[in-house]
Amino acid sequence: MVLLFIFFAFPATGYILLQHKGIQNRLTDYIMTIVSKNLKTDFIVGEVDLAFPYRLRLKNIYLEDLHHDTLLFARSLTLGVRSINPMKKVIKVNAVNLNEAYLRLTVDSTNLINIQFIIEHLKGGDGPSKQGWTTALNNIRLKKSRFRLRLYPYKETDHGINFTDIRLYNLNATLHHFHPGKDSTTFSVKSLSCIEASGFQLNDLNLDFRLSKQYLKFLNLSAKTPFSTLKGDGVQLLFDSWQDFKDGGVFENVNLVTSLKNAYLNLGDLGFFAPGLY
Repeated sequence: MVLLFIFFAFPATGYILLQHKGIQNRLTDYIMTIVSKNLKTDFIVGEVDLAFPYRLRLKNIYLEDLHHDTLLFARSLTLGVRSINPMKKVIKVNAVNLNEAYLRLTVDSTNLINIQFIIEHLKGGDGPSKQGWTTALNNIRLKKSRFRLRLYPYKETDHGINFTDIRLYNLNATLHHFHPGKDSTTFSVKSLSCIEASGFQLNDLNLDFRLSKQYLKFLNLSAKTPFSTLKGDGVQLLFDSWQDFKDGGVFENVNLVTSLKNAYLNLGDLGFFAPGLY
């Protein structure tokens, strides 16, 4: 941790020292070791670049979940660090920029999402007696990325969005005010655009997102596709567990609450969510 402390406490001196290839290699090894140890899983970094001041760029990063499957890969990850406190073991990150990333989330048969261990770490884990470093972050930016959410048990579908295996491509977005709480995770989504594997396309999406084991909420919604425009208080999916989405249960077991104003919905777009309309 001494190298990081020097870099952020004395940026000019730290920047000069950390241009040395040997020191960069030591820093790369240290980052991999400390993250792997704290998260209890494998974290691999191909290379570390330093941008003056207060920026770390990690290239070709790979993070596994606790089942040893891919959780995150990114061609590059840039950290804009606001402050570092070695005494309290707290790193405050203003922004995380992910370029050409692949984020893979899964929900298993016990209704546990594979990123939960990171959310618990960001929340502080087991309280003040917990050892290790705590990271607080504000903004996350995604560029030319991919996202996958797979629910157990997986089921094939012929038409429309497969709600047991959502896959987003060419994903660009900014997530603000990321807050992992005790019972839910919240953040704001700005200027999200992507294409889903079914062919459904989003040109621009803005909303406040809420996630828990019993609901998905898309509040203060503003969305545009090539054919539709939606605005309003939002859309809420209410359920007992993630298993309610399996075997087409999204149409039977999930309660849909909508509040939209000045909305124009093309039936072609609606068909991606309700394949029976095809």
